[in-house]
Amino acid sequence: MADMEKIPFLLSLLDDDSLKVREAVLLELKSFGPELVEFFQELSFVPNYRQSKVLHPILAPLNRLWLQKEWEEWLEMPEEEANFYTKLEKGLSLLANFQYNRLYPIALSQLLDDLAQEYLSQCDHPEVLKLARFLFQEKSLGGAKEDYYNPLHSNLLYTIEKGQGLPISLACIYILVGNRVDLLVEGCNLPGHFFARIYQGNKMFLVDCFEGGQVIDPADIRVMSSNISASLIQEITKQKVSADVIMRRILSNLMVAYQNQKNWVNRQLVFDLFSHLEKQMRESALM
Repeated sequence: MADMEKIPFLLSLLDDDSLKVREAVLLELKSFGPELVEFFQELSFVPNYRQSKVLHPILAPLNRLWLQKEWEEWLEMPEEEANFYTKLEKGLSLLANFQYNRLYPIALSQLLDDLAQEYLSQCDHPEVLKLARFLFQEKSLGGAKEDYYNPLHSNLLYTIEKGQGLPISLACIYILVGNRVDLLVEGCNLPGHFFARIYQGNKMFLVDCFEGGQVIDPADIRVMSSNISASLIQEITKQKVSADVIMRRILSNLMVAYQNQKNWVNRQLVFDLFSHLEKQMRESALM
């Protein structure tokens, strides 16, 4: 059995200039098997850019296997409305942790907690529009208008720290931080663009998180590059959006992103996750 005490010494050699040394280190680390990432986590090891490239051949397969296993458990989580926030955050955390090799030192929940606490520290009476201004203007979370389909723009850890994401990523941050401060923020799953949905009194509005938190009357929505009627748009804007629906759309974005990168292994992995989710959603609809 591999000796865990060797790991710190092996890690110190990851930056060695010799290719032969790095290859020998990889071979030795590979002998630890699926537990390798857990060992890294116990050591609080966070690889730098060069180390990540060296470790990729052995960490990537382990993380794919981990995500497949965790996804099966995620699918078993109940989809009742009372469980919406827990299931959504768990699914988003799985994807973020997978992309960061499970070695990122900060959990998504902590970053969301920090945003909520910072907002509450400067706001006596939380309101949905004030929260939108805080996130999308003061904190400068905004749309990724360059390299739009970079897979990391679907990663909430990356989006919060780098300040750039897709419309659905930004809306999910708004939804999850809103829940932490007892504000109702929902999703609106329009084709072509994902919005957040809020209420002011008896009036419903949409928030374009990609465009700095712009507030839009649903009557003014025009879905680009689609032939959807105004009545159908109105119907969609009123629909409740489940955690499953949000995760399905994020997975769809990731499939396109990995395909653009010609990362066929991750594209197939995400397709499998998408297919399992689709199957469960169809079966649930028939019950």
